[in-house]
Amino acid sequence: MSTPAPKQKKRLTAPREEIAWYPTINADLCNGCGECHDLCRPGVFQPGPVEGVGRPKMMVTNPYSCVVLCTRCVAQCPSGAISFLLSKIPALCGNHQVEGSLDSRSQFTIKLMLILDCFFGRCEKLSCEGCPFRPVRSLRRLLKSRRMEGFDDEQAEATLSEAPQIPLPLPQKAQEKTNEAPPPGQVEGKAPLKRKKRLLVPREDIPWYPTINPDLCNGCGDCKVLCKPGVFELGPPDPTGVQRPKLVVAHPYKCLVLCTRCVPICTSGAITLPPREEFEGFVEYLD
Repeated sequence: MSTPAPKQKKRLTAPREEIAWYPTINADLCNGCGECHDLCRPGVFQPGPVEGVGRPKMMVTNPYSCVVLCTRCVAQCPSGAISFLLSKIPALCGNHQVEGSLDSRSQFTIKLMLILDCFFGRCEKLSCEGCPFRPVRSLRRLLKSRRMEGFDDEQAEATLSEAPQIPLPLPQKAQEKTNEAPPPGQVEGKAPLKRKKRLLVPREDIPWYPTINPDLCNGCGDCKVLCKPGVFELGPPDPTGVQRPKLVVAHPYKCLVLCTRCVPICTSGAITLPPREEFEGFVEYLD
């Protein structure tokens, strides 16, 4: 029987408080099982306050007790609520704040979590230049682009079926057409063609455009890349140089009225739009 490889010793060459390595817990995913608290020897985790009838969520109460580059708590969490800011690993090693190499298991865990962070848009690197996971980012945006195409068709159809009482003649006629048999060449059950719309007032008089919560925006840039009208732009750089630039709504009136495709593609839930039903009367359908 083969013996496990001996643990490789490491030492820190910077004070522990200057190394931002510690776990974070997603409160929406944590089920309060307490395994992280029981199995973490340094004592990083503690139960949080009791709320309602459920078990208390776990909290990171002693972040700097965490062993630098240790990721064992991630595998121990049964609900996947624990994660690390793994984009800081290259900076830690590159700045020589840690000496010594990782074992193969830790390397695999770190690479896997970096891939997941990139796929879900959680990576906080200042730039994607030279990153080996750029194909993962391309895959993420490709899947979102395909979802946006279908989302637009569904929303156009839903608008007509959910608001038949709008006192506009053309939308009412279009609503009646939806109850008729499909025209020749269109298969029943297939997604309908995109419906042409026109505005009843000048675009500048319709306050329909997204807003971005800067506290939630992580600067992934998916909205800027995938928004064809070009509503979003990168904001000013972070003065501290720690975070990527936030996205801003630079061209609000380029936004297509009643378009909501940017909301589901936002990786951090930072984009919101006004209530759709309040703007139905500004649009009529031409087919």
